[in-house]
Amino acid sequence: MLATDKRRPAAVWIILAFYTMGTALSIFVYWGGLSLVLGEVSFHESSFFDRILGFLLGLTNLWGAVALFQLRRHALYVFIGALVIRSVSLLWHQPGSALLNQTGLRVLAGSLALPLAVTAYTWRQKRNGILS
Repeated sequence: MLATDKRRPAAVWIILAFYTMGTALSIFVYWGGLSLVLGEVSFHESSFFDRILGFLLGLTNLWGAVALFQLRRHALYVFIGALVIRSVSLLWHQPGSALLNQTGLRVLAGSLALPLAVTAYTWRQKRNGILS
C-alpha cells in the first residue's frame, strides 16, 4: 500500500493546523515587530540566542507537522528534536533551583505537555505502521 493510499487520521490534520497557525502567529507577532503582552518578554527585549531558539523551534515544529501530514517516518525524529530545543530553551530561562519548586514544575509540565503528547502520538503512528 502506498503512503498516498492511506487515510490521514483526524489528529494529523489537527496537529498540522495547530502548528501551522502557531508558526504563522509567531512570525506575525515576533518577526513582524508586534508585541503582545502575555506575561512574557517581548521580541524586542529578548536576546539573540532567544530569537534563534524561537526560530528553530517554530521551524522544527512546522517541519515535523508537515512530515507527519505526509505520513513520513522521520516526523518522529523531528518532533524529538523540537522537544530537545524546547527543553534547552526552558533550562536556559529557568535557573535550576526554580525548576524544583512547585511553580517551576508547573511551568515545565505545561510547556512540555503538548510536545510530549504529539511526540508520543507520532511514535504510536510509526509503531503501528501508519508512517512510511
